[in-house]
Amino acid sequence: MDKIAIILYGNIRYDGRVQKEIASLKKKGKKVILFCSDFDKDDSKENYNFEIEVIKDRINKRGAFYTFLNLIEFQKEILKKLENMKVQYIHCNDLNTLIMAKKLSKFGKIIYDAHELFPESQENKIKRVIWNLIEKINIKYAYRIIQPEHNRKKYFSKKHNISIKKIALIENFPLNIKNTFKSEENYFQKKFDYQDKNKKIALYIGIIMPKRNILEMIEGIKEFENLTFFCIGKCSDRAYLEKLRKYIKENKLDNRVFIKEAIPQKEVMLATISADISFIFYQNTNLNNYYCASNKLYECLNSGLKIITNDYPGILDVTREIPNVYNVKEINTDEIKRGIEILLKEEKVIKTDYHWENQEEEFIKIYSEN
Repeated sequence: MDKIAIILYGNIRYDGRVQKEIASLKKKGKKVILFCSDFDKDDSKENYNFEIEVIKDRINKRGAFYTFLNLIEFQKEILKKLENMKVQYIHCNDLNTLIMAKKLSKFGKIIYDAHELFPESQENKIKRVIWNLIEKINIKYAYRIIQPEHNRKKYFSKKHNISIKKIALIENFPLNIKNTFKSEENYFQKKFDYQDKNKKIALYIGIIMPKRNILEMIEGIKEFENLTFFCIGKCSDRAYLEKLRKYIKENKLDNRVFIKEAIPQKEVMLATISADISFIFYQNTNLNNYYCASNKLYECLNSGLKIITNDYPGILDVTREIPNVYNVKEINTDEIKRGIEILLKEEKVIKTDYHWENQEEEFIKIYSEN
């Protein structure tokens, strides 16, 4: 039986893509061991049906330099552990787990799952140069490469002069939840004791930071008295969080604008199907955002939500001719207001079928090639 080492610099609890991939591999009889860098205290390894090794950061200091040192130590520990086990494949999630690809390749075939265009997502020019160099050095040791969006696939092939056949397109489709949740369940009522059934719910799930335009969302819904807004996610920018809370208080929106902590991935879809409108924005500051591969977009499309999002190429490819989607030309308060106004009047709704199960066989093929 094939054994696959999955490397994730992060927390499995909040990474839906890695959870789905592991579930598919397990379904096909593959043995899996996950190496991750973070694991919540209130979580339990018993919640997962695969082996988990947690390798915590050794250096408890913030900053790019210390993060990079932690990445090096993380991979060194994995190399030590791989010496005492036999694996056929090593699945590296994102470039920050591929920095020792040459050494990793001695223990198994490397599958590089590029969740992001990692160097392109770096705003700092020096970081971008360094990560481009790391990618160039290490990519040649990858047996197969996975990209989650077709524009990224073509770009990556051209960037590294790699055959397009070596790159598999495995998109960020969600699981089919058809038989998982009862349609009458309301997540916000159960989770947050929200009782107002007369208002429609607008939703944002993701990182809470200026680049996701949270303030513009709040400004946009301000004049729509029949809308309640739930903003759910992690926030490391305390100043921005305080700015949001100040705006909410000054504009007396406390009773219909709520900022909540991040929720586990297994609850995301329940929140999604309980909402009416969803905001999904990525600022066009780099190619990674422009060729965004949003799992949230597919979750909302499959649920028949009304969506306000960007007009970038990949997004337009899947939302064209869908009446319950409004594509903004610019992310600003006026465009958001216009989107809300149009969507609240729109009665026709189309549900899509972008489900993980529809591409599961393509994913499994990667681990069945000689």
